[in-house]
This record gives sequence, C-alpha cells and structure tokens, in this order.
Amino acid sequence: PLVRATRFLHKSVHIEVFFWELVELNRRTFLIGWVLLIPTSQTFLRLVVAIVLSIASLTLLLSVRPYRRAEDNVLAAGCQLTLVFGFIGACFIRLYEDLQANGLEEVVVPDVMVFSSTTAIASPLLAVNSGMIVLMLGIMVTIIYNEESLPAVRLVSTREPPEMGFESGQKWHLFLS
Repeated sequence: PLVRATRFLHKSVHIEVFFWELVELNRRTFLIGWVLLIPTSQTFLRLVVAIVLSIASLTLLLSVRPYRRAEDNVLAAGCQLTLVFGFIGACFIRLYEDLQANGLEEVVVPDVMVFSSTTAIASPLLAVNSGMIVLMLGIMVTIIYNEESLPAVRLVSTREPPEMGFESGQKWHLFLS
C-alpha cells in the first residue's frame, strides 16, 4: 500500500533505477550548497568543481536513461547540457576578469582569451542557451504532437496509457470493450 500511495514520486522512472531521484537531489544539493564550502577567494575552483560534477551527471544521465518517457530523458539531458554551457561560460568570464584584475595590459588579455570583453563571452553563451531552449521546446512539441495523433487506449483520469505488468507465465493482455 505504501508503494502505491507514493507512486507519484517514482512512476516516471524505470523500476531498476528507482533511486534516481536521490541522485538528482544530491547533485542539486552539491551544486547549490556544498560548493559554497570552497572559499570565495577560490571562485574559479568552485566553477571547475561544478563543471566536473555537471559533466559527470550528464554522462550518467545519458548512460542510465532513467525516465520511462523518451521526452523526459531528452529534456533532462538538454537541461544538464545547458547547465554545463553556463558553467563553462562563467569560467571564461571569471578567468577574463581575473587576468584583467591582476594587472595584465588591456591588449594582452584579449590576445590570450581571444575575446575582447566579458560581453563578447556572454553574448554567444546567451545565444547558445537560448537556442538550446528553443530546440528542447521544439523537440517536446514534436514528440507530444506525434504522440497525441496516434490512436491509443488512455486512462480517463490521467490521459496516459495504462501501465500493465505481466504475472509469471503471462504473455498477452486482452482488452474487452
């Protein structure tokens, strides 16, 4: 009864990876809280740790594919990739600012970093992230549109296809209408 009562918490993931929400909660907690234990004087280290954790999370997500619905996996991977791009851009901006703050000439920093200013770093990053959002929305709308156009048996209460399991020795389901 407890598993059925809490089904809304775990019904979106495959049964083999029921622990996935714990992995996600730990990732979020680490990125939001535990990274703050690194002193503010080492902000670049914070960003590097966040990038490494985000890339590891993305790799794990793509290899495990924990969600039952394909669009949930696509959306999760797209969000994680956008987060990786954001941290990489923040690293570049921080590095640019640190080089300028440490007394390097205005001509040397753009030569080393290739970018002329922090705006030149942030603008492409913003464009890439906006493009990712548009791409993810497009994929989601396409999947939902194609799914809605297919005839299927759906539950009245959730508008989702029913989830049916097999008993041992059972091979077929039968619908009588």
